[in-house]
Amino acid sequence: MTPSILIEVELNLLDYQESLKTVTDYLRFWEKLSVALQGVKLVEGKTHFLESPDKGRIGLQIISVPHGFSVVNKDSRFAVYSVLEKPALRYKCGICQMYGPFRCAGMNCEKRLCDKHAIILDGNMRAYCPDHVPKCKGSGANATFWCDGINCHGRVAWSDTYRIYHPNDPDHWYCPDCFALEFPACNEYGCQDTGTTRCEYVDEITGKSCERSLCNRHVRRWQIYGPHKLGAALCSRHANIKQYRVQEILYQMVAITTRQLQERQTRRRRVQQDFIALPSLMSIRHIFINTQNQVMNPVEIDRHLDDLEQKLRAMRGQFAQSMARLLDQSKSKRNRELESFDADQSQGLNIFNRLKEKLRLQGEDVVVANLNFSDYRPRTKLLFVYLAQQYRGRLIGKQGATIKRLEQELDVRIQFEDKEPTVQ
Repeated sequence: MTPSILIEVELNLLDYQESLKTVTDYLRFWEKLSVALQGVKLVEGKTHFLESPDKGRIGLQIISVPHGFSVVNKDSRFAVYSVLEKPALRYKCGICQMYGPFRCAGMNCEKRLCDKHAIILDGNMRAYCPDHVPKCKGSGANATFWCDGINCHGRVAWSDTYRIYHPNDPDHWYCPDCFALEFPACNEYGCQDTGTTRCEYVDEITGKSCERSLCNRHVRRWQIYGPHKLGAALCSRHANIKQYRVQEILYQMVAITTRQLQERQTRRRRVQQDFIALPSLMSIRHIFINTQNQVMNPVEIDRHLDDLEQKLRAMRGQFAQSMARLLDQSKSKRNRELESFDADQSQGLNIFNRLKEKLRLQGEDVVVANLNFSDYRPRTKLLFVYLAQQYRGRLIGKQGATIKRLEQELDVRIQFEDKEPTVQ
């Protein structure tokens, strides 16, 4: 065979014990190997192994041989395309000297760790050596997990003695204190359900919320923000709104709204669809009708709110001042409501007087004498009137014929208030 024809091989040194680092090391190694190969028949596509008594095994993967080649001789020339070697162990575990991909997260500790000796607490991928394992906050023993609760925020370590799993997700866990905050028990007597809501009633003296935990079955909702928004949460101790005085009701509305706005700002939530604001004067008016059996003029309600603002400004404490600022911010809106209310009521009284005139022409003087104007909603053309129950049949007529005719003639819908409030 001519010297220009090469035998193409891949050198396998994975089982060879001697480490070859320089070009000189490889040349010396090949000089010895070429001597050992003389007389050996190499077959294309096969791997040939040579054993070294003290240094292990050498493998030659034959990629190709020249045409007509038989056995290796002193003139044979080789082309080594690649060398398979043991990987250099750059990072060694500080305990067992095996591969150490992890680094201890302990302060001033640079120790490398293998996957066997790296200690990783549940809830975070930081690795620690045995000397720097975080200690349990409760017992001082080696910790096993990081609590991701409201207080700990994944920065406090605990041992399994203190681990409480999420009720519905075993991949989340808490320390006892954080679990109690995340999933408090309902405070209603005998209830074992989770209290996902807290009572929002605010004490006028301390300015603190009740905070009693309530489950979905026991929470009472006070619909001060309208029928399509979530009402204020109240417990059984504070849910009887009918027992409150006018000033107490207004204080609770302002206090609960202020607290909700503060919580939203603290949590940095974007308030969009469930925007929180004080109830309108007309909403407050109907709240008083339902809870106090009183029909209050919006002007009077506005005056009560002004008085409350002045009272709050004279009080100490940041919360009272926050309530006062909320009332001050709502003043321009309330003024616009009053202007609109006056115009609406003027239009409503005009329609109401026409209604009474038509009833007089029908000879229903008794109905007219007991009929009182309550409210008018121009957008929906709703005319609210008060009439004692014993007289309503005379206004409604047989099968509703009279009231339907009057509604058609006046182009309104007449609606009776459910109660007979005393107008203040």
